[in-house]
Amino acid sequence: LLFAEESVDAGRILFLGRILSRTRYKGTERLLHVLAKLPSERFEAVFAGGGDDHEHLRTLAGTLGVATRTRFSGPIHEDDLVDVYRSAEAFYLASEVGAGMGEGLPLTPIEAMACGVPAVLGDRDGSREILGEGGGLCGDPEDLDGQAAYLERLAADPGFLAGERKAALDRVRSAFGFGAFAVATTAAVVPAGVEEAAR
Repeated sequence: LLFAEESVDAGRILFLGRILSRTRYKGTERLLHVLAKLPSERFEAVFAGGGDDHEHLRTLAGTLGVATRTRFSGPIHEDDLVDVYRSAEAFYLASEVGAGMGEGLPLTPIEAMACGVPAVLGDRDGSREILGEGGGLCGDPEDLDGQAAYLERLAADPGFLAGERKAALDRVRSAFGFGAFAVATTAAVVPAGVEEAAR
């Protein structure tokens, strides 16, 4: 099975989303270049989602020598998302910016972190608002060596991986959970209501 409910697949790096030629800026090609820097016996990349760019990425994976470590699931049903996220050791969305590129506040890394999966993100767009202390890596999307080093440390150091998984969960609860939402909403709505009452 590509996605098993009971365990994390060690060394699995997950990209989840529409896999389109026009959205390569999200890091699909970069992920394969990172994979090529990682030990062949330990790591694989899984691209979960539909789109028109599978063949291009398969060709690139072959060119880089990582075809046997690159897998494509096709579209994912919403009911299966939790199992898909939990199957991974890390989530990848290192977007670049430019005309028509970049992220607002992407949801998929937050969902991954809510499943205890550390996220590798770019620091050029709204993605940099997601991480706190730990729980993933946020940096230059072109720093492939830095990304590979982080992923290797996750794989090599069980204590570090456990800490990053906990930090990911804690960050989502504190910054994106219902309590944080309620506080932010109250802060925005109550002053507006007081101002309206004063008119």
